[in-house]
Amino acid sequence: MSNYDLLGFAYAASVAFGGVLGYVRAGSVPSLASGLIFGVLAGYGAYRSGLKPADYTIMLVTTGLLTVLMGARFYRSYKIFPAGIFFCATIFAMGVENVAIVDCISELLENGVYIAGALTGQRVTAESNTFPWRLCTKYYDVDLNVWVTSVSDLIEPTGQVDETRAIIFYWDGLDSSCFQACWNALLNRESIGVRLLLCENVVSEEVRESTLAWCIENAFEMIFLQPSDDIIMEAAENCEKIGLDRIIEALQAHEWTALIRKDSDNYVQLITDDDDDEEGAENKSDSSVEERTSSSSSSGGSFTDLYEHFSSMVAHSKTLTGDQRKKYAAQVATQFWNSLKISEHSSSSSSDLSDGSDVK
Repeated sequence: MSNYDLLGFAYAASVAFGGVLGYVRAGSVPSLASGLIFGVLAGYGAYRSGLKPADYTIMLVTTGLLTVLMGARFYRSYKIFPAGIFFCATIFAMGVENVAIVDCISELLENGVYIAGALTGQRVTAESNTFPWRLCTKYYDVDLNVWVTSVSDLIEPTGQVDETRAIIFYWDGLDSSCFQACWNALLNRESIGVRLLLCENVVSEEVRESTLAWCIENAFEMIFLQPSDDIIMEAAENCEKIGLDRIIEALQAHEWTALIRKDSDNYVQLITDDDDDEEGAENKSDSSVEERTSSSSSSGGSFTDLYEHFSSMVAHSKTLTGDQRKKYAAQVATQFWNSLKISEHSSSSSSDLSDGSDVK
């Protein structure tokens, strides 16, 4: 039973007890009726939260209604009811999401503990396999629970599985059946947004290809802690991160439910700074397109000449952000379209001249 279930049942009991207490002490029938009705609803909400997949809607709606009603009562008569306290506690508990690190190699979790410690910079032990971690980015902070677990524990029907929004499978690069069977057994896998497959390296090319195919099918990303020289060179050329840095980048890119944005003034300033940088980059990309196409245009603007510069254009686009890359791609496409029209015009002109030369 998860913390959410326990909190829900305790909340339901307190609501019902409050209604009975109001009737015993003051003979209030409305208090008894509302206490029993909302207590039953809260208990049903707690039951729903224990299902697979969990459903917290009823518990939250019931608690919210009671918070409004009892808040109004406190405003009028200064009588305290614990509904508001439990509501805040429920929201707080549900705001903490899990990052599950699954050790597919050892039940002792030494590999998972090592990854968790390297990832968070904290001292982690197998005895305490769940610990809080604050993930900080440029724009927001979010409090998460890092949960180091084994394959057998992950597929157990516990609340921690329901709370998991990011999963990292750590395997030995040899046997891929361990995490594949585990992933297929998870009932809430659709709610897991960050899916990473981590290993030191894959020795067999056959295993690598089959694992990559599985990753594509299940929306996983494979990350190597000891990548080959080819992977390192390719990442450097594309300005991409590898290893633990890539794991952190993937976690930071996820839209967490309970994220806390930075100070609004700083946030606006950061956006403004980014916009300024983006404008500069876009201006630079505009000039880059012109520079890369001017040489081909000056030499006739043919499609072949422009195509020869395509590889450098692709390399440049990988240094841009998403929006900048879209605009750059549109500009490149426009240049290619113009070059096609020029080539077609040149071809038709040549054809006309050829046809005319045959006439005597």
